[in-house]
Amino acid sequence: MRGALVKGLRASGTKAVAAMIPAENTLIGRQCGKTRSSLLNSVSVPKANLFETFTVFGEVLFPTLAKGVIIRRPQMLAVAERFDLDRRPIRRMQRLRNKYQAGPLLLRIPGRAIAVILHPQDVHRILSESPEPFATASAEKRAALAHFEPKNVLLSNGPERADRRHYNEEVLEAHRPIHHLAENFLEVVNSEVNYLHKTLSHRTELTWSDFSDTWFRIVRRIVFGDAAREDHELSQMMAKLRSAANWAFLRPQRKALREQLLHGKPAYCRRIPAF
Repeated sequence: MRGALVKGLRASGTKAVAAMIPAENTLIGRQCGKTRSSLLNSVSVPKANLFETFTVFGEVLFPTLAKGVIIRRPQMLAVAERFDLDRRPIRRMQRLRNKYQAGPLLLRIPGRAIAVILHPQDVHRILSESPEPFATASAEKRAALAHFEPKNVLLSNGPERADRRHYNEEVLEAHRPIHHLAENFLEVVNSEVNYLHKTLSHRTELTWSDFSDTWFRIVRRIVFGDAAREDHELSQMMAKLRSAANWAFLRPQRKALREQLLHGKPAYCRRIPAF
């Protein structure tokens, strides 16, 4: 459901809203120099009423934030599952789609331009046309990622963003259908799954703890090497930073912990560039 609520329309003020309107709407070309409020009042973008805005926040956004947008909160997930809280936001979005068709739908929020994206085509367009005119670095995202990835490519602009994105794509080998280290990755995955299978040989239940421990052993071995296999403290430190990031600007950054993660761990951590 998080993908349904896109906040990028506030990028560059009027440009973001203008980009969502069909090109044949010549009014946009004459309005580019006007203020955001003037443009929003002049183009044919539907606006939610106050009740609809309230229900989007209460039934879609708030439950998502409560469950954790950076790292999930197990207790809140249990509450959501017990009371079937995921069904309500789906129904709310379906009602909005039935009423407003393709959208996008502007919410009535003083001082902000936030839209609910109702059509898959618009979602793909926003993702493909970021960071201009659709900015990825909203205030909330900057505040959250700054806790553990202050130099994340999503928070960067201009040449800095291009350089960091290029680095990420080179490491991930985005130009290749299969990473050249794929066989090594599969060896790590197979060995850890076999180890998990042996530990469960006398049990009939796979718990989240079992899966999580196996998953992060795989992550540590692939990212940092076999030497980090049992470095559970490394994963715990990252989890603490991500947990703090759930609160975005409502909680101070744990800079000392971040510095310990980046510079106080073994050499296999210090070889990784600080993001």
